[in-house]
Amino acid sequence: MIKPEKLSKEVVAILNHGMHKEYDHMLAYRGAANWCNNNGFFKAAEYFAKEAGEEFGHAKKYQDFMTDWNVTPEIP
Repeated sequence: MIKPEKLSKEVVAILNHGMHKEYDHMLAYRGAANWCNNNGFFKAAEYFAKEAGEEFGHAKKYQDFMTDWNVTPEIP
């Protein structure tokens, strides 16, 4: 199968939206981790920090996929 040189605008918009959601989740988990650390809930902070890292990994997958298709991701 021959792949197109670039993804359609519609597909890029969907991928960017998904990536933005992953960043939103990452920031929410990071905020929860910070709050937990400041209030002495260190195990919970550790959990939320780990989740934030996983969400960042998901966002990176979106970015890598788009750059593999010669598309520049729109990072929020």
